[in-house]
Amino acid sequence: MNIRFNTDVERIEKLANGDLSLTLNNGENITAQAVLFATGRKPKMEQLLADGLELTLTKSQHIKVNDTFQTSIPSIYAVGDVTGGMELTPVALKKV
Repeated sequence: MNIRFNTDVERIEKLANGDLSLTLNNGENITAQAVLFATGRKPKMEQLLADGLELTLTKSQHIKVNDTFQTSIPSIYAVGDVTGGMELTPVALKKV
């Protein structure tokens, strides 16, 4: 297993022997039998809030919430990918 962080796969080609040839964004080419490409997510907060509203953010630029999903503005709650943590669809469906 070969794990690469902060590296994108630009191209994958299937070779005649069934292996995969990967071209990475750093110019490197590697051959593999299988590939798991996890892109990760970053919150896209532009245009999320009305002008003048500023929420407290975490180091990773997610919206900081308490145990009940309340933000730094008491009348605003946030759930899902914008709050960080486990980024799974069911988390976005959490009922408060």
